[in-house]
Parts: sequence; C-alpha cells; structure tokens
Amino acid sequence: MIEETLVPGAVVSEVARRHGLAPQQLFTLRRQARQPAGADAASEAPQFVPAVVEAALPQGAVRRRAVLILHRSRQSLVRKRRFQATALKS
Repeated sequence: MIEETLVPGAVVSEVARRHGLAPQQLFTLRRQARQPAGADAASEAPQFVPAVVEAALPQGAVRRRAVLILHRSRQSLVRKRRFQATALKS
C-alpha cells in the first residue's frame, strides 16, 4: 500500500479507501516507514502485520449501525446538557 502512494499522481486518501483504511492510518504508516531504524530509542521500529479484510456488510446493516451510533450520540448529548443545566441551578 505504501508503494502505491509513492507513484506520481497517487492520492493517499484514494489508496487508503481502496484498501479499507482511513486516510490517517495510511499517513501514519507512511510516516513510520520513513523513520530510520533506531531514530527514536524510546520507540521500537514499526512492525507491520498482514491486514485481514472481511467481507463487506450488507448496506442495510451499515445504515442500521450508523443510525444506532447517531442515536447514542444524541442521547449522550442530551444527558450532558441536562447535567449542565442541573449544575447551573445548584
């Protein structure tokens, strides 16, 4: 994957998505690969392991999961606002 991003005209975000990664993950892998071995004594050289790509979920399952996450986020926000309002009244 890292080699794909080094090709002239390659877009890191597109390569990452094609392999099922977030662009930030691929940027991190590129940064780690550029570091010379032993550059930082406190950290070990990055160890790469094979990525396991699972079959994609059916579209309905993805949507249900997204709705569930959104619902939980809203509930959390409501609880936070109630707590803040109660704290202000005290």
